[in-house]
Amino acid sequence: GRRWIWAHHIKDTARRKSIVKEAKELKLGGFLKPGYPGIVVVEGEVLACDEFVVWIKGNKSRPGGFGRNWGHHVKGEISTPVGLRNLPDDFEELEEDMALLGSKCKEYGLEDEFLEYVLQIKS
Repeated sequence: GRRWIWAHHIKDTARRKSIVKEAKELKLGGFLKPGYPGIVVVEGEVLACDEFVVWIKGNKSRPGGFGRNWGHHVKGEISTPVGLRNLPDDFEELEEDMALLGSKCKEYGLEDEFLEYVLQIKS
């Protein structure tokens, strides 16, 4: 599966490190684009993607992530065949550059999803 998460901003260094750590612990690939807005795209086993979303939303049983007071939204939940991945197996923090995220998505065949879930342009 694949999940696209939009946040008003992701600036805090500790929060950014925790996002990368959590994604790697769950064996998710994908990218974190920090800054305004903050974008996280993760890909891997469906249950791991769902666990990441639970973590990033934050709750009493799974502390961490953003918590309820952050302006964050899961913009896209993509079902992919088991074992089929578009993104690299490793999770990477990018620079605060939306164009870089866009070019990475294009490189991995996810340009349409990037346009829809990040830029909100339906093709």
